[in-house]
Amino acid sequence: LDVDSDRFIFVQPKTAEEGFEIMDMMMSTGGFSLCVIDSVAAMITQYELEKGYDEMTIGVKAKFLSTNIPKLLDKAKETNTAIVFVNQVREKVGVYGGGTTTPGGKALPFYCTTRLELRRLQVLTKGDVPYGQTVRFTVRKNKVGRPFGVVETDLIFGKGFNPVLETVDLAIDMGILKKSGAWIKITHEEEQLTFQGRANAIEYYENNKEHYEDLFNRVMGREEEIPPVKEQEEQKEDNENDY
Repeated sequence: LDVDSDRFIFVQPKTAEEGFEIMDMMMSTGGFSLCVIDSVAAMITQYELEKGYDEMTIGVKAKFLSTNIPKLLDKAKETNTAIVFVNQVREKVGVYGGGTTTPGGKALPFYCTTRLELRRLQVLTKGDVPYGQTVRFTVRKNKVGRPFGVVETDLIFGKGFNPVLETVDLAIDMGILKKSGAWIKITHEEEQLTFQGRANAIEYYENNKEHYEDLFNRVMGREEEIPPVKEQEEQKEDNENDY
């Protein structure tokens, strides 16, 4: 994922309690801006660890998270640290109509500021060799912006997300890059550029920073023209009242 190993500390705690204590201690130093827990589904509490293989421990993890997440949030606010909880999806058992849920109870969905659902749509291959995958992000909850947004992008193995690729896709969707069949056209400073295929356009902007910055600024300027959801709803109500 193109993580800078010099600024990254990897810890493997034995239990959930030990992991939370380590994270609390690390945040208290003020030297960390981001903590990632991967994953909630694989987390095991001390109580569960001490129990036998044939003993039931239903709801123990949910109780632990409900009790201790507020403590972490207070520490995160004091030190201005972001916390990312990675979770997994499970099928609901014994529920009519099926459906999915996430392990750990309701504490995480309740306390989180932003909740994203990731789904793999397809595997990207060159010949028979996979080199990435297309991922769909769905914003299920958002306290700091517009919720319920959906975006699709490519995750490249060994590199992570490619901002140039995302900028090109947005420019095509917005009509900044004019697409006609397999051909893509745009004008930079009275210079007409034509690319055959999306991949060639991405490769060009990766190697030409000046034109990429121009394209990026055009995309961001067009984004600012899109009104917030509340303004769209108010405008819709005004139009309905006119009739």
